[in-house]
Amino acid sequence: MWDDIGYIMASNYRRLIVEKLKYKNYLPSTLAKELKIQLSHISRALSELKSKNVVECLNETSKKGKIYTLTELGKKISEKIKSEL
Repeated sequence: MWDDIGYIMASNYRRLIVEKLKYKNYLPSTLAKELKIQLSHISRALSELKSKNVVECLNETSKKGKIYTLTELGKKISEKIKSEL
């Protein structure tokens, strides 16, 4: 798990996304607006986090309006980041 924490903390975008998803599910466009980060950066970070099994898409087959949430691993990592760092 520490490797995953280091991976998330190494990117401000990944860290901010995990912090936001801790509280509710988000569309990438909403994350981009709230975090004031370009959508392309959000999409790339979500893809990276998904490949590490930190986030998951709740409606994978949708062409638009994909909703992302933290996986169980993602929730554990976010709690560890909050308590340890």
